[in-house]
Amino acid sequence: MFRINNHIKTAAVLGLMITGCLSAGAQSRPQTTQYVLNYFLSNPAMTGLENYADIRIGHRRQWNGIQGAPVTTWVTANLPLGYSVEQAPPQSLPEEDDRETFFKLLPVERHHGIGMVAYQDIIGPYVSNCLDLSYAWHLPLTDEIALSAGLSAGFQQLRYDPSKNIYPDQALDPAVLQDFGTKWSPDLNMGIMLYSGRFFAGVSAQQLIQSTFINTQNSLSTYKRQYILSGGYNIMLNEYDNTQLLISGLLRSDFSNPAGWDFNAKCMIANTFWVGASYRYQDAISGMVGLHVARNFNVSYAYDYTLSPLKQFSNGSHELMLAFQIFKFDERVNPRVNW
Repeated sequence: MFRINNHIKTAAVLGLMITGCLSAGAQSRPQTTQYVLNYFLSNPAMTGLENYADIRIGHRRQWNGIQGAPVTTWVTANLPLGYSVEQAPPQSLPEEDDRETFFKLLPVERHHGIGMVAYQDIIGPYVSNCLDLSYAWHLPLTDEIALSAGLSAGFQQLRYDPSKNIYPDQALDPAVLQDFGTKWSPDLNMGIMLYSGRFFAGVSAQQLIQSTFINTQNSLSTYKRQYILSGGYNIMLNEYDNTQLLISGLLRSDFSNPAGWDFNAKCMIANTFWVGASYRYQDAISGMVGLHVARNFNVSYAYDYTLSPLKQFSNGSHELMLAFQIFKFDERVNPRVNW
């Protein structure tokens, strides 16, 4: 009896997760709590924004304690084109006489950027892989404001992994493997971003090619287009020890399901470490911490406390990210926008 009840509980929880994450006609990309540290994941217009090559590796375990809960791993890399390469640490504190203009956008040359996004998202027996290459063009509008436009393209793969079947002691119907086997689909995304040293505002569209991800004839299970609005404003709280507060938000919608939005506050102290908090509508509240371990390496961690009905089964979500900044391309003393 215990074994049957355990199967029923597992099936109910997994069904709730898949309904929210992999429902037909509402396939969405993985979401991260620390989006504020890697907008490149959601908008290709960020490709090559800074004056260095930027590499980020992340891992997220969502709804910890639930069998088959989402597990996401991603790697992103991007760099600008058009600068003369000069190896040097990419970040340093501004000099005393620079602090009053710390938020001023340092001169932006018209330049290009190239990058790459790869991720794997596992939800129960479903494994989703994606690889995209990206390109962006950056155009200065004034001495302090610039506009960028970006495009990324690649492929997505969705497959059913029989080894992660919620009933491992029961034989799998061959028809399931036929319909839910490996499926390859093209992927196309685009976005624009307006930015300065103090603010940013952008819009992006993901999964523009609405291909199916289940092999049945006349399948209604398609990758829905996802639209993302993002924006933020940076405030200098204390110019003497360089304490800054970044307030930002992100809105997602596919115009078929209720929109989701995040609100985030991140406080950077002495350009050395940061703390932050986030709220995801009807889903979770989060806390995050980060540290510049070295001038070209930082690490950050976020914990989500679940607010949705899954909280009775979940111990929360954990997210870890490592970032490397290499090959500084000019003599600026601080990042271009210092987000």
